[in-house]
Order: sequence, then structure tokens, then C-alpha cells
Amino acid sequence: MKFSLVLFVLLALIGFSSASKCDSCKASVKSIKDGKGLAYMADLTTKQIEDYVTKNVNQNCSSSDCAKLIKSLIEIADQLDDDLDATPEELCKFVYFC
Repeated sequence: MKFSLVLFVLLALIGFSSASKCDSCKASVKSIKDGKGLAYMADLTTKQIEDYVTKNVNQNCSSSDCAKLIKSLIEIADQLDDDLDATPEELCKFVYFC
């Protein structure tokens, strides 16, 4: 009985943590896409791309996973810029499998 209660609590915490990560990711991707700061990505330096993604993630993320989210979104920056039809939910599948 106690084991199942502990297991339930752990699963609930994992689910909440995952939902929080997905919410931060979706809000950050939406902010990045809406701001159109990556629209001319070919003309941007790596530092400019990193700074733009970091700024938008920091506005939407307050957990300890922000650094991982920043790194992951920088890795898919081309898709954030080029895939105009992709929703934040679709793009976050690459990061957190939301």
C-alpha cells in the first residue's frame, strides 16, 4: 500500500515536471517565432542566435531546466526560423517529446 502511494506521488511529480517543461518550451518557441528575430538567420552570427534564443527562453522559463531548453532550441534554430507552419507544440516534440 505504501509502495503504491509513493509510486503514485513520484509519477505525479514526473508528470507535473514534464508538463512544466513543455509549457516553458511552447511559450519560448511561440515568443521566438512571434518576434521574428531569426527571420534572417543567415545574416546572424552564432552569438546573435544564442542571445536571441536565451532572451526568449529566460522570459518564459523559471525552472532549473532552462539551460537545457536554451541549448535544445539553439540546436533547432533552423526549424524555428524555416518551418513557418509548425506550431510550438510540434516543435517542442523535438525537445521534450511533449
